[in-house]
Amino acid sequence: MKILHTSDWHLGHSLKGFDRHFEHQCFLDWLLVQLREQDVDALLVTGDIFDNANPSAAAQKQLYRFLQVAREAAPHLRVVMIAGNHDSPGRLEASSPLLDLFDTTVVGQTGRNGAGEIDLDALIVP
Repeated sequence: MKILHTSDWHLGHSLKGFDRHFEHQCFLDWLLVQLREQDVDALLVTGDIFDNANPSAAAQKQLYRFLQVAREAAPHLRVVMIAGNHDSPGRLEASSPLLDLFDTTVVGQTGRNGAGEIDLDALIVP
């Protein structure tokens, strides 16, 4: 099994008023090539998918378009995204019902079981 691990995409980031959408798209395009050429089975994105907890519509669209194209390019690809300190865990998890259709798992919040302990079973992604 081949796993490609990335993090800190910071989609929606701007630098001194300069929109970095083009740079982010160049990275995502490069990543698509890697997914195909390396025949990756799983893409792991660990934190800071967006640059802030309230990402712009353009940043969200960029992520969802990437996931759509990645799925078309590699139908077997499994994606796991984990919220980081710049992300809104609830906002990321809100799209889970739709992202499940693309074999994309989102882990935003760490839940607790009935005993009040961390629900480790909910964090396991087969």
